[in-house]
Amino acid sequence: MKPMKRAIFPCFVGLWFIAFACVARGSDLVSAEMLSDVSAIAPGKAFNVGVKLKIAPGWHVYWVNAGDTGIPTKITFTLPDGFTAGAVQYPVPQRIDVTGGMVSYGYSDEVLLMATITPPTNLKVGTSITIGAKASWLVCKENCIKGDAKLEQAFKVAAVPLADGYAEFAKWQAQLPQATDRVKQDVQLDAAGGQFKSASGKLIIKWDKAPDKVEWFPDATDQMIVSTNELKTENGQSTVTFKIDALPGEKVSDAVFNSVLAYTLDGRRVGLAVPIRLNSSNQSQGH
Repeated sequence: MKPMKRAIFPCFVGLWFIAFACVARGSDLVSAEMLSDVSAIAPGKAFNVGVKLKIAPGWHVYWVNAGDTGIPTKITFTLPDGFTAGAVQYPVPQRIDVTGGMVSYGYSDEVLLMATITPPTNLKVGTSITIGAKASWLVCKENCIKGDAKLEQAFKVAAVPLADGYAEFAKWQAQLPQATDRVKQDVQLDAAGGQFKSASGKLIIKWDKAPDKVEWFPDATDQMIVSTNELKTENGQSTVTFKIDALPGEKVSDAVFNSVLAYTLDGRRVGLAVPIRLNSSNQSQGH
C-alpha cells in the first residue's frame, strides 16, 4: 500500500541535484515546442493549443500526480484580453518503478499537454494575437533536474479558422482519459460534524474482452492521502480497492476526487476518467 501525495520529493534529491546541475540542464534533456491545431483563428471559435515535450531516452517527466516521488509537470498559458482557456489536459500516464520500491506516474519519450482556447466574439478580423505558454518540469533517470521553457505563438485573425496540425492533436486526444459510466463505485464514508474524515472504496468494471494490463492512477490533492489497497483482474472483471484520508487540519465537506483507470487492449492504451464524489452528507454511496 503506497500513499499518493502531491509533490512528495525525497530529501536526498538536494544532495545530487547540485552536482548534477553542473553537468546538464533540464532543457538539455527535454525540448519544449508550442503547437496548435489552427494556423489562423476566428472570433468566438474555440481551438486547441499545447506544449509538446520531447524527452531524452531513458528519462521521464511527471503526471499531475507524480506518485511516491517527483514534481508534476505544469503548463500555464498567457492569453490576450477576452480569451479563456480550459483546463490543461494530460494524456494517460505511465507507471514508472523507481529505485527503493517507489512508484511514480509520468511520461517518457514525448507527451503533448493541451488546452482548449476560446477567443472573444468581438475579435477584429485582420489583426494578430499572441498566446504564450510557460512549461516547467522535473526530468529524472537515476538523477533528476528541473527544467522550464517560455514559449509563444502568433495567430492571424480570419473570418473562419484555418486548420493545421489536426493529426498531431488527434493522436494525443485519443490518449486522454474518456468519460464513462462503465465503472461502478461503492464508497463508504466516515464523516463527523458534516466534515469528511476518511473513505474506503471499490471500483468495479466488467470487460467485454479482458485487457492485457489494468492500472489505476489517483489524481493529486492537497487535502487528502490516497492509498491503493489492491487491484486485481479475474473472471472478466477488474476491481480496485482504495482508502482516502483527510490530512490533519483539512476540512473537506464536499469534494470530487478524480482518477484514471487505464488499460491496454489489442496493443492500444486507453484511459477512463473516473471521478469519485466524497459527500459528507451521505454516509455511504454506490452506483
